[in-house]
Amino acid sequence: MNLEQFRTVLDIGSDSDGRTVLPVADPNSERVFGGQILAQLVACAAPGKTVKSLQVAFPRSGRPREPLYLDLEKTHDGHSLGVRHANVFQEQSLGGRRIVAPGRSCWTAPTTNMTTNSTPCRPQIRWRPNRSISPWYPARPG
Repeated sequence: MNLEQFRTVLDIGSDSDGRTVLPVADPNSERVFGGQILAQLVACAAPGKTVKSLQVAFPRSGRPREPLYLDLEKTHDGHSLGVRHANVFQEQSLGGRRIVAPGRSCWTAPTTNMTTNSTPCRPQIRWRPNRSISPWYPARPG
């Protein structure tokens, strides 16, 4: 894949029904490369944000001669954290959807003007031995 193909792949558009259409890098290939779908999910799910985690499964390969559609759900949209659920699918000739890649992404906002605490918040747990049950167990509060 050259740079021009990569830019074309990230040029996400819509069809006449308002569905998000993902372009394919090479329509003459045998299947759609999973890395292409990952890049498109990141570009669509969190533009201008930093992706912290991305979980995607590829139960079926994408057919490059048929259009790929993206169904994106904004699960959580907070000030500094967000979660998106996505399904990449293709329409079947007999009806229904052919799921190519279900996934989820978690993103954070850019930290340019935000103050962050460098030490993580951890619960204070005291341990005391109780050899009758197990070598260690958490102490009861109080």
